[in-house]
Amino acid sequence: MSPQNGEMIFQVENGVQIFFIYPDGRVTSPSYPSFLAVFTFPQPIGGATNPNGARGFLQVGEWSYPLVPAQSPVLHSFYGAYMFPDVTNSVPGTSVGVILPDAVDKDTRGLFEQILTQLTCYQLQETPVGVDADQQAQLVQYTTSQRIASGLVAVLWNNAMFPNILSKYSASYCWDANLRPIAQ
Repeated sequence: MSPQNGEMIFQVENGVQIFFIYPDGRVTSPSYPSFLAVFTFPQPIGGATNPNGARGFLQVGEWSYPLVPAQSPVLHSFYGAYMFPDVTNSVPGTSVGVILPDAVDKDTRGLFEQILTQLTCYQLQETPVGVDADQQAQLVQYTTSQRIASGLVAVLWNNAMFPNILSKYSASYCWDANLRPIAQ
């Protein structure tokens, strides 16, 4: 995707990290800190021939994700990462976690979440049953590397928990079993 025809409506200049989660439970180390930008287009990609096309995209470093209102799934996890299906990965069911740096203030995070709510099928995850909410709140205060190292991501993926969470918190059922957006 190219930002050439779009308008950048949101940016975090540096410090954003991504990590990949594979269906077999493997989780990569966080990437080198990079930028995050959200671009929108005056018309959906594909124009009049595709009115349900992407209205924009999210870009973190070299990774990008199409933003289709009410269709592109996003899960804001209880520990702070924003989870997206990785639609460009050759391994079906792979997801990407995006972590904003600790330096991003509450208002900027709120704006990012508002944009995601308007341009995706955004869901906020509640703390899962059996997870100590107070302990998780303390872990969220750690730095990005400490969060990943503490195994928060692995909690979601044990026993294929993440797809179950996605389907539980999706009132509009906007993704399939492989965490791919469903055309409506």
